[in-house]
Amino acid sequence: MDFINLAIHKNYMLWILVTSGAEGKISSMGWDFGAGKSTLALQYMNTTCYAGNWNRTKANTLYAYWQIKQVLDRPQPTNAVLIDDMPLTLGKHQQHNKEIQELAYYLTTVRPYVHVWFATASDRDKIQKDFREMFHFEIIVVRRGRYEIQQLKKWLNFRRPQKVRETLRYDCDGYFPSLSPDIQTWYDKWRHKGNVEIRNKLKAFSGKVDGELQLNHLSESEKRIVDRLAQKGFVRYETLHKENKAHIAMRLKRKGWLEMDGGRRYVLTELAEDVIYKGEEAG
Repeated sequence: MDFINLAIHKNYMLWILVTSGAEGKISSMGWDFGAGKSTLALQYMNTTCYAGNWNRTKANTLYAYWQIKQVLDRPQPTNAVLIDDMPLTLGKHQQHNKEIQELAYYLTTVRPYVHVWFATASDRDKIQKDFREMFHFEIIVVRRGRYEIQQLKKWLNFRRPQKVRETLRYDCDGYFPSLSPDIQTWYDKWRHKGNVEIRNKLKAFSGKVDGELQLNHLSESEKRIVDRLAQKGFVRYETLHKENKAHIAMRLKRKGWLEMDGGRRYVLTELAEDVIYKGEEAG
């Protein structure tokens, strides 16, 4: 509470992670999912940062990193935000994503806009490295209704001054209740909506069934570009840009149909060629 109050009232920035998979001081059941991390994070942010105002808490609960911008664009500072299920869009799969790395270091500068950042994850190791290093406290859900708080301390290594040592220091532990029925209903609907949006963005579900590309999953505009490439061999990015079709090509690239060569020309991938030429042979 002291750190949260300092962050909000004395213009600091604090990062708090809520986990459940890795054991701390208290013996833990070790559940990665379903232990109540989101329940605790919502309650903690609501009581410590928004004085029990659930409308403000709901408005500052995010499920994906791209929602951060709308918070930063507000004319007034924000007390706190919660990034629920952080590994979903900021997990280890983003480890070498330059844009995510850039975002992490940019967020070290946003103290005037957001004072306290909450996040949930099964454990710290599931988070992208640059974000993993930003947290000051870790709240470990031992089991539903029970938690402990560990403070992350950084120490100078005098033998190797270019390195910083990190350790966790036990702070306290306590209990927390379930969400009230109305807040639980809101959270279930909110989480489902976010889950569906993320699901629709997954490359694994973008035009592929059992690892194979499917022509019948393409729109008519996408099929026309695929047919054009099958006939001509390549199309330059500049050409599609002038025709206002570059966004369609980018979508096909994400789905695994196109790739770009060194000359900024779109060509069919090997998988796409297999699908098209097999179809021609069958015809």
